[in-house]
Amino acid sequence: MGQNGFAIIRPPGLHAHSSMDYGYCYFNNVAICARYLQKNYQLQRILIVDFDYHMGDGVKDVFYEDPRVLYISLHCADAFPPNEGHPRDSGKDEGLGFNINIGWLNFDPPSVDADYINAFHHVILPIAYEFNPEFVLVCAGFDAAEGDQHGWGKLSACAYSQMTHMLLSLANGRVLEVLEGGYGLSQLNVCGSACVATLLGDAPIRCSEDSAKYPQDLVSVRTIQMIKDIHRPFWTSLFSIPNQEETTIEKLAENLEKTVSIKS
Repeated sequence: MGQNGFAIIRPPGLHAHSSMDYGYCYFNNVAICARYLQKNYQLQRILIVDFDYHMGDGVKDVFYEDPRVLYISLHCADAFPPNEGHPRDSGKDEGLGFNINIGWLNFDPPSVDADYINAFHHVILPIAYEFNPEFVLVCAGFDAAEGDQHGWGKLSACAYSQMTHMLLSLANGRVLEVLEGGYGLSQLNVCGSACVATLLGDAPIRCSEDSAKYPQDLVSVRTIQMIKDIHRPFWTSLFSIPNQEETTIEKLAENLEKTVSIKS
């Protein structure tokens, strides 16, 4: 029996709350699956990674006080749903620190492959390895892909393939990706197929030189640093050699600011 899978489900579910439907979503498929794993398999550490363009507010609400579920979302903080997904929303009570919002604020130009991959390297993977999940669920929305009419991202199939590949290093490869948003058939086909191929063991797609170049935007650099600052009290893996990484980030930001001023 395979260790992983990809669930093709419509309608999506990440916006559905325990007491109401919302945002085209009626049943929160990922949340239901996580609760099923907790109840029937007594799992104590479930990681949910959400790379849908729109933050999964329904998933967040279900597990906001539950330290057994680590929810990490990459999304546009200015998009639907309103007033949700701010980086400082980090959980409540026993769940404090187990809700991580990598929300790009006022992102111009749109997010590219390197922004998401960098977030994985600097935030998601260090925390995930420390959490040591027994199972990984993915809110696999593809509306941040370039060309999607409801998103404002420029992600290619490479980003989704690379993210899937990195997640397979966790939980002995027990990864289930669940289809969420995505409103262009072409993007769903190409990006979804890339994820399935990676789950089946194909080598991850190699990103183009342009899309993999980092940093491309000052906001991305600042956002990653802000997330690390917010969550350092909860995760020891985010502690770095004193001043070394922060200095590097500041230098990148300074260089970008100089570049922007020269161009303008």
